[in-house]
Amino acid sequence: SSDSLDIYGESALKEVGNITASTYVSALAEVVSKKYLHSVPALVIDMLQATLDGVLSALALETDKVVLNRAEFIVDNTVIDGTFLFLLDAKSLDEILKDLRS
Repeated sequence: SSDSLDIYGESALKEVGNITASTYVSALAEVVSKKYLHSVPALVIDMLQATLDGVLSALALETDKVVLNRAEFIVDNTVIDGTFLFLLDAKSLDEILKDLRS
């Protein structure tokens, strides 16, 4: 549970997110033979609805698309499922989709 995370746990979770995002973005860039950069992911611990409402309402005026990446981590025989939500501005998403189509 996120209630049991101390500062080190949060830092480790942020680093896992950063490594995962970097790997995903690098793989995408390799597929389309382009260079993409990403910002350091944020870690938000709150009720899911509150988190999504705040973030998505800011982007809703610009785009109606998001990129979801499912992930599964296995640590000491414990499976941890997760979803990474990539929020891209409309121009960047359109450019990536164009690159994938060509």
